[in-house]
Amino acid sequence: MLRSAVAALSLMLVLAPSVAFASPKKDKDPKGPSDGGSTNSAIPPLSGVSCTAWVPNQLGFTYLGCLGGFEASGLTLNANENTSWIEQLLETSTDWRTASNATPTGPYGDFHYLGKTDVSGDKVTGSIDPTWDVSGLFVLGLKGANGASFYLFETQANVSTIDFNMAGVPKPNGQGGPGLSHYAIWQGRTAVVPEPASLGLLAVGLAGLGVVARRRKA
Repeated sequence: MLRSAVAALSLMLVLAPSVAFASPKKDKDPKGPSDGGSTNSAIPPLSGVSCTAWVPNQLGFTYLGCLGGFEASGLTLNANENTSWIEQLLETSTDWRTASNATPTGPYGDFHYLGKTDVSGDKVTGSIDPTWDVSGLFVLGLKGANGASFYLFETQANVSTIDFNMAGVPKPNGQGGPGLSHYAIWQGRTAVVPEPASLGLLAVGLAGLGVVARRRKA
């Protein structure tokens, strides 16, 4: 009897949803690629400009740190190319910093590339409106001239507008602040909490197993 109860409980645990990684939100553009970025496999060198020259302070966002600024000829966040070096950087770095003298943090797990958007006007500061559903943990990549920097955020609500400042992105003259040519966003893959129905099913199974065990002892 006890053996049958254990087998039944095991079956319920298999069928019930458990903690897993959430599927990344889909790009609203069905023609968009699943991944994209620079074709370079090696991470570009750091410039003399630090990404920490800009410290984001947007209401509703938790700023976790940045990486950069990186500088290389032909550097791009192009959605038509693979992101080998960018994904390696974002997913393995332990050097996310909110300030140059801050304690580094990381890594923050896997990230899914949502896409890239060109921006006109060569603005150094302003705001952008992502065309993708963005929430939770995400990275904003800013590209201008031959430089790029990456900023990590966390938010509980869907993102509609993101402020930006290019002070932490290098220009060819060794200073920061090129005009924004394009930006890209990577969505973090976050853990999903089991649904209440699944937890209830597990509780019922455990209670039933306890009853069977007590009867067996009696």
